[in-house]
Amino acid sequence: MTSALMDSIIAQGQRLATHSWEYGAFAEALLEWYDPFYSVFANDPFPDGKIPVANVDDVRSLSYVKPFISINSTTLVDGDGAAGDPASLGVSAILIGETLPEYHAAASRQVDHLLTAVPRWPNGAISHREDVAELWADFIYMAPPTLAYWGVATSAPDVLNASIQQCLLYRDVLAAPAAAPSAPGLWHHIVGPQSQDLGMWSTGNAWAAAGMARVLATARRSPHAGSLAAETAALSAVVRAILDGAMAVDAAEPDEPLLRNYLNDSAWFGELAGTALLSATAYRMASLEPEGYAVDPYVKWADAKREAVTARCVPEELPMSDALDQGKIMGIRDRLNQEHVEKVPSMRLNVFLLSFRSSFGTLLHIRDAVVSTEFSTLCPAPTLSIIVTAANPAHVRLVCLEPVFLVLAVERP
Repeated sequence: MTSALMDSIIAQGQRLATHSWEYGAFAEALLEWYDPFYSVFANDPFPDGKIPVANVDDVRSLSYVKPFISINSTTLVDGDGAAGDPASLGVSAILIGETLPEYHAAASRQVDHLLTAVPRWPNGAISHREDVAELWADFIYMAPPTLAYWGVATSAPDVLNASIQQCLLYRDVLAAPAAAPSAPGLWHHIVGPQSQDLGMWSTGNAWAAAGMARVLATARRSPHAGSLAAETAALSAVVRAILDGAMAVDAAEPDEPLLRNYLNDSAWFGELAGTALLSATAYRMASLEPEGYAVDPYVKWADAKREAVTARCVPEELPMSDALDQGKIMGIRDRLNQEHVEKVPSMRLNVFLLSFRSSFGTLLHIRDAVVSTEFSTLCPAPTLSIIVTAANPAHVRLVCLEPVFLVLAVERP
């Protein structure tokens, strides 16, 4: 992957980010890419046991995210009903707060809100939603890393430990048992009364594994590492279980280079975001625990998945169907995607709207074709159907973008 293509992908990510969790996740990506010595994966992320002091204007991640952070509200940003997502900006707020105290105070209110005001699952796990106790795998990337970082920032080992315990409590609810006949160690996406999704969503597993790797790096490289040795060992085992589960289902399909959108269901398409983030987590764990993550199989597996993702990066401009706008076409460029060529007269893609928190949908690059849409609320979930009829079947190319919180199915006539 060239630096020019990386710059284009990052620029596109910045243009597309419109939700709280996108701001936070994108800020973390910028930090790790452009200024890795400020991230928890640096060799010395806490000089003298403290949060590093950064010039906000000189750190691309912080200058990007600073305008989105509210300094006069309970949470760092409006989460649109999500309790966990606003916390994704917490690490950024804490870093900025080293030179601008009002951002430190904002981070304090966010942490206090998470720990004292958000509903909890019966086992004590903090809900990902504000109005009801519901656990989403996504939460682990958004909230525990902020709790862990706050624990270091305020010399509060109890808060750092709480970040680890939240991961373990989520594991107790979402993870398939080790003895499960299918997908042991992998996590269900959502358990709860509103949006339950018991599928082993690849990106959800990636959110969880990568979030726990961030918590693990924070704890292991903090002044409190010694007192939390047992807890970090338990956390490491959970990350390994997810990676082992993903590698096991991947090995069962040697002809599919990507992980499936739902990991233990070969009927689903190969999916990019989960593949990319799980392979990145394998690299992070190999760096954190080189004695436990041998080159073979973990790093070799991550290498293969990284190459599969990189091969699907394209520099061309493609239109995007926005499922939130019932078929509105938008131009995009340089987006990670999965290409699937079909030489059939027509196609129908059903986009089942499991949640309305993402505008990502399905990319279509079509010549000599007619595109129409239908929207229905009569299905088990609201459904946007994109119907493609090609004048020349060879000119139909469907490019599936990672559909965050959407599920795609293709029905051939």
